[in-house]
Amino acid sequence: DNGNEGGWNYALDDEFAKLDIQKRKVIHPWQDFRETNTLHYIDYDYLSLDGYSKRKIFFPTEVLHGLYDGGHGAGLEDFWFRIWNHPLAAGAFLWVFADEAVARTDMNNVLDTDGNHAPDGIVGPYLEKEGSFYTIKKIWSPIYFEKRYITTAFNGIFNIENRYHYTNLSECTFQVEWLRFPSPGVKSDDEVLFSEEVIVDLSPNQKGQLKISLPDDWQLSQGLRIIARDQNGEEIASWSYPVQSPEKLTMPLIRKEKRSKINLTEFTESFQVKAGQFKYVFSKENGLLTSVSRGEEIIPLKNGPVFVSKEKKADQVVALQEDNGLVTITTIYENDDTVNWAIQGNGLVTLEVSYEPANNSPYAGVSFSFPEENVLGMRWMGEGPFRVWKNRMKGTDFGVWEKDHNKTVTGHSGYTYPEFSGYHAQLYWMELYGKEDKGFKVYVMSDDIFLRMLTPEQPSDARTTFVDFPKGDISFLHGINPIGTKFKDARKLGPQSSYYHFNAAKIAHRKLRMKLVFDFDSN
Repeated sequence: DNGNEGGWNYALDDEFAKLDIQKRKVIHPWQDFRETNTLHYIDYDYLSLDGYSKRKIFFPTEVLHGLYDGGHGAGLEDFWFRIWNHPLAAGAFLWVFADEAVARTDMNNVLDTDGNHAPDGIVGPYLEKEGSFYTIKKIWSPIYFEKRYITTAFNGIFNIENRYHYTNLSECTFQVEWLRFPSPGVKSDDEVLFSEEVIVDLSPNQKGQLKISLPDDWQLSQGLRIIARDQNGEEIASWSYPVQSPEKLTMPLIRKEKRSKINLTEFTESFQVKAGQFKYVFSKENGLLTSVSRGEEIIPLKNGPVFVSKEKKADQVVALQEDNGLVTITTIYENDDTVNWAIQGNGLVTLEVSYEPANNSPYAGVSFSFPEENVLGMRWMGEGPFRVWKNRMKGTDFGVWEKDHNKTVTGHSGYTYPEFSGYHAQLYWMELYGKEDKGFKVYVMSDDIFLRMLTPEQPSDARTTFVDFPKGDISFLHGINPIGTKFKDARKLGPQSSYYHFNAAKIAHRKLRMKLVFDFDSN
C-alpha cells in the first residue's frame, strides 16, 4: 500500500511496479482506487456492493473497529457472510488485535489506555482473551458448520464446508462426544457416554457432510460436542449442542421431597404464602413478588417479574388455594397478558408468563431485583463461559459453567475474563451463589431463554458501544441487545444487530411464553 489511510503520494503509485518483483497492485487504504475498493467502516447496507464500484475488488482494510466489548466479533457474522459469498470480495481487516495499554509507573503501574483511544483489541494488554476473540475464531474457522438443532429427528449428518485453501479435511480429525453434564450442587467433570473419531475426505473450498454415529439411546444424552483438530493436533474449533429440551432435561433435577403444610393468608396490601420453612409475599396491587424468606433468612430476590420491553398495568390479581394445597397467584394485565405463580408445599415456586412484547424493542422478557453486593458467583447450564450479545452469539459452547463474581469492564479495568455480568444464552438452569447462603436455583422449562446476570459497568466514553440494559438486576429474556462498534451504532451493522419486531396486529393471538421453577432451598 502507498501510505497509510489518508496519506497517499500519488506521484509514487507507478514506482512500486518497477521495484516489486511480484508486480503487486498498489492500493490506497481507505480509498476506492484503481482496481481495488478498500473503503473503511462501511454500513452493512454497503455490502450489497451494487453501487458505483461493483466490479472492483472489495477489500476493506478496516471493516469493524473494536471498542471495549463492542465491534470485532459483534456484527462480524453478518459482514463476513456477505464478504464470503461475493465473488469480488478479497477479505477484510479488523482493528485491532490488542489493547494498547501503557503501564504507568507514575500511577502505581495502572494500565492506561487513554480513555477510549486504545482499548480496541480482542485481547488485553497481557493477551487476555476477550469474548470476541472466540467469536472471531469460530466465524473465521477454516471449517464451517451449517447451523443445526438436535431434535428427535436428527440423522447424524452435519452440512460442512472446507474453507481451507490447500488442506483436505482428511488431514484433520473430528472428535465426537455424547455427554452427560453434572447437576446443580454436584461438582464433577462432564461424563462422556460415547465417543468416536471421524475423518472426512473433503477438498479445499468444497461443501460436504460430516456423518457421525448415533449410539443406542443417544437421545438420553444431554449434550453433543464436536472438536476439530488439525494435522498437528491443535484445536481448530468446537461445536456443541443440547440434545434434550430444557423441560425434559431439567424436570428430573428438581427436588421432590414430601410436601409440608401450606397456608395462604390475605392482608390489606399483600398475599402471604407459607410452605414449611419458606415464606413468600406478593403485592395485591400488581402481583409482584415482594419478599422471599427461608426461616429467619431473607433471600433478596424481589420486585418481579417486571416486563422489560414495555410497562404493563395489572388489571386483576387473584389468589387461590386448591384442594391439594397448591397456591396460585395470578395477575391479569391489559391485552390478556398473564403472570401466574404456583407455590407447592415443598417450597418450590413455578412462574409462568404469557405476554405480548413491544414492537421494535432491543429486548423482551421479565426482570427481578437482586442487589449485586449479595452476589458471590454463579453456576449454570447453557452457553458459556463468555457472555453474548444479539449480534455476537458465536464463540461459546453448551455445557455447565461456573464463575466467581468480578467487576471487569472489558478493555477498561479488571481484565479478569470471562466477565461476570451480562447476557448468557440458552439457559437450562442456574445456581446463584449469594452471601450467607442467600442464593437460589432456577430451572428453565422453555426454549431459547437468555439469562441477564446483573448490569456490567460501562465507561462514560463508551460511545456507540454503550448498551441500555433492561431494568432490574436478574432477568429471564426472550431477546437481548446488540452492541455497536467504536464508530457505528449497532443498528447499522446488519440483521443480527437490529431490534426485535413483533407486530401484534399481524400475529393474531400470539404470545411469548416462559416457564421457570425457583428453588430457594439452601445450597
